[in-house]
Amino acid sequence: MDLAKEFIGEVLNERICLASNFSSNLFSSGNEKKNLTTSSCPTAISTNKQQELAMIEANKYLENSMSVSIHVLLGHSECKEVGDKMCSAMQDTEVWTFKLHHQRPPDSIGRPPMLPLFLKQALRSQLHFSPLRSWLTAKTLPNGLFPVVRVLASDHLLLNSISSQVQSHKFPACCCSTTASGGGGIWLELCVQWLKREYFLSKAPILCPSIE
Repeated sequence: MDLAKEFIGEVLNERICLASNFSSNLFSSGNEKKNLTTSSCPTAISTNKQQELAMIEANKYLENSMSVSIHVLLGHSECKEVGDKMCSAMQDTEVWTFKLHHQRPPDSIGRPPMLPLFLKQALRSQLHFSPLRSWLTAKTLPNGLFPVVRVLASDHLLLNSISSQVQSHKFPACCCSTTASGGGGIWLELCVQWLKREYFLSKAPILCPSIE
């Protein structure tokens, strides 16, 4: 389970920091361009708190043998202060789903498992080269929208969309630990879904009733 927590923390830290960097750049003075890197966060205290709370939420699901899904959504900037309340603009753009199994997943039998180190490298590559990160880095997010990161048990992406709008990648199963006898153990399945870039919001939807 420790390895799963490490990978979940990696995704949470990168995506929360990316969202925080984007928010900071929205309000930067002049025409200075800043790189949206995750090496340092402009609002470190706030970002660290978000990461801590998100990890606590993820641990609750793991301890109850539930899957953990990290959702990156777009919402109205004006709704940022209302906490967990959903706003009418909320659009899922990316979902990372982690599932733990106490035996090897049937659909992975016959294929070589992925070693933890290689899974970490593949995860980082997917995070860095994702359409979402490219979109935010290019600062093409429409005015009035704000990225939000949430931890949920559900991995449903875009309930009102059609499958042709979504792409996904399922990483090979990874054995996180084995029993003393060398068999069984805990297996991690990791899948990421994302909205195709051409279906990202091009403008902010009508304002929520609560802020009109």
